[in-house]
Amino acid sequence: MDAAILLKAIHTRNEKILRQKKASRESFNENNGFLGMGGLFSMLIGIWAAYLSWECNTKHNMNIFLKLLWALGAYIFGFIYLIYYFFFRYDSCVGSTGGPTIQLYSASPNVGPAPLR
Repeated sequence: MDAAILLKAIHTRNEKILRQKKASRESFNENNGFLGMGGLFSMLIGIWAAYLSWECNTKHNMNIFLKLLWALGAYIFGFIYLIYYFFFRYDSCVGSTGGPTIQLYSASPNVGPAPLR
């Protein structure tokens, strides 16, 4: 009789452990998909930043070692580099190649206030 109770307790305990492991695996699979998408997004941002860095530094005739160093830094700090690029390097990289530029004033510099009569 004692052996039957002991076997029942072991069986119940094993079932409980198996249920916990299954729940843990399901939770990991759900989280792994989310982390996988975040990792993919981060990798794409890094590749874009490295590409922009390489292209801009090529236009400025930077040597290959420094271009590689900047591209690696841009890949690692992707989003931060993109902010830096668009605030500080965009005009010198895109504007110098005839790309789209922003015109701040539409009036001619010779136009002044209307004369008083």
